[in-house]
Amino acid sequence: MYLTVSARYFSNFLMSECNTIPGGNFWIFKASPTLTIMLLILAFYFFYNSLFGLLVNKKNILIVSIVSTTAHIVNMRNLYEGLYWTSSAFVYQLAIIIFLLGIAAIIKTIRKYSIGSTLFSLFCSIVLPGTSELLVPAYLIGLISLVVIVYRLQMKTKVLIANIIATIIGTVIVLLSPGNYSRVQNDALNYSQSLMFALKRSFESVGYYTFIWIFNPVNILILLLALPFLLKLSSKVDGFLQLLKPFNKGILFIAASILICMSIYIPLFYFEADTPFPRITTMVFIIEFFLFLIFLCNLLKISVLNQKISKIVELKNYKKICWLLFFIALFCNKNFLAVTKDLLTGTAYRFNKEYTAKYREIRNCKNDTCYITPFRNWPESIQLGKQDTSSGSVLHMEKYFGKVIIIKHSSE
Repeated sequence: MYLTVSARYFSNFLMSECNTIPGGNFWIFKASPTLTIMLLILAFYFFYNSLFGLLVNKKNILIVSIVSTTAHIVNMRNLYEGLYWTSSAFVYQLAIIIFLLGIAAIIKTIRKYSIGSTLFSLFCSIVLPGTSELLVPAYLIGLISLVVIVYRLQMKTKVLIANIIATIIGTVIVLLSPGNYSRVQNDALNYSQSLMFALKRSFESVGYYTFIWIFNPVNILILLLALPFLLKLSSKVDGFLQLLKPFNKGILFIAASILICMSIYIPLFYFEADTPFPRITTMVFIIEFFLFLIFLCNLLKISVLNQKISKIVELKNYKKICWLLFFIALFCNKNFLAVTKDLLTGTAYRFNKEYTAKYREIRNCKNDTCYITPFRNWPESIQLGKQDTSSGSVLHMEKYFGKVIIIKHSSE
């Protein structure tokens, strides 16, 4: 695959090793969503613990990690590309996990040197480009920012420099991939590959999806829940934030944040499409979430705003009311509603049974052309996957089985 299709050497390797379908087993694909969620919680936990382990107890860090993972799932434009399409999860969700774990390992090493943490951070840095190269610019900017902080604190920067070099090596491996070059050449036949167009569409997408993110009720309530903690954080890390003086100016920080988020979209709009894929937008949301928290910490250093927010969070039952509203908003969210409906109505169970039966039917078909009946049970949470099985030939199944597969309606 590295030589012919994709330069993502690490996610390619994992997908190849974990593909159990040729043996007729589906367990890895059924377990993948649950495993992805567990790994996300774990990654958020280590990330927050590396940053705030000295300020917050482990129980609260775990709660925040679960809430962050919940918010991440809520903000997925659709669950099909986010969790249920295993290839997408192996590329984009795994990249987010590696991103969080890599930063966490680096911060842990800076605070207290450890060979294990150092080696793990280097592993994350070199495999991140080979999982999804789209997060690399944001990762490198994060590492360079840490170099500035560590240098001003007169601490050693060797580990950080080593991780930057490892990330660049991984990026070069991706860029020099024959499969990557072939893919770019093929895309050039269908897309204009204009840099100005890519910049324009990236800027528009960041603005549009930021608007959607900010006005998502779940996100608003998470920020309200986080306000008491952010107030404490803004005072305790005041000196820490001062180390990044160029970013203390609100306009400069916002401009830098927009550029970081745009960097994730630019390759997509330059090489492949004019509409942002949901799986990529999910990655942008994660980066925006952290950048917005940093921005709020800086805002809360303004004394007038700090005093007003302090009065609000000290209101009686503030946290209880926020938590209640959070759970109400959560189960009004389309992603959680869809999953709940699919499980309670039995649609998910019937879909699984029907899809398994059709798979075996096609495998046992001895002809070059196989006819199957339409799918009757299609879960609401993965409607996007339905577009390839509505009528006519089923392209992806045909490629896999090496047969012509036609969905035949009873009237035909």
